[in-house]
Amino acid sequence: MGFYQIQPLFEPGELLISPGVLDSALDYNRFLRRHLSGDWGDVCEYDRMYNLRAMEADEAILSQYCVTLSGGESAILCIMTEQRRIHTVVLFINETIIPHESA
Repeated sequence: MGFYQIQPLFEPGELLISPGVLDSALDYNRFLRRHLSGDWGDVCEYDRMYNLRAMEADEAILSQYCVTLSGGESAILCIMTEQRRIHTVVLFINETIIPHESA
């Protein structure tokens, strides 16, 4: 059995990782590769079809993955690439993110 490299289907733009994901020690890069290659995880069929159209139209693309954290608890990891591929955000669904205000 050989190894192969998965090619991304779209560019992620700037990568933004939430503090909760960084503190969790979760290997989010594995899920990011899945997101960029078109494996959108645990989303419904409607969202899969939307993501396919969104890739061509430069619209937002959303993935969700049910994950088990190191303490054994479950969480939902969300990865969203914004329209025009400016940013890709990785966060847990229950996190509240406060935007950073620039001076």
